[in-house]
Amino acid sequence: MKKIAVTIAAFSFMSSSFACNLPSYLEGQGLSTIDKMGKELKKSGFKITPMVRELVNKVIEIDDSCKNNFLSAQTYLLKNGKIIHLAYTSEDICDGGNSYGVVLDANLRPLASIQDTDFYCPVEE
Repeated sequence: MKKIAVTIAAFSFMSSSFACNLPSYLEGQGLSTIDKMGKELKKSGFKITPMVRELVNKVIEIDDSCKNNFLSAQTYLLKNGKIIHLAYTSEDICDGGNSYGVVLDANLRPLASIQDTDFYCPVEE
């Protein structure tokens, strides 16, 4: 019986460490649907800085030339009251017509990766 309890506890720990932490309000969303989720804050002050580039690279690996030259930045106030920042590729020369990047919360913590314009679980660091 003790062996079963230890096995269940170990499995619970392992499965939680591999769990997707994508917030429910981002499930099934992407760059094409973000406008319906809230309002863009065009004067938010969120910009692509070296720190943002580093966060993007921690979540999804992007070619250095793309990461350094072709990232777009947007901020949205969502209908649920949350603020999110988007940093993603936006040039066909860089991403072949797709967009890759990261969704960050108001404190610049990664919430999701952007892959082929859709939001997915962030890559574990």
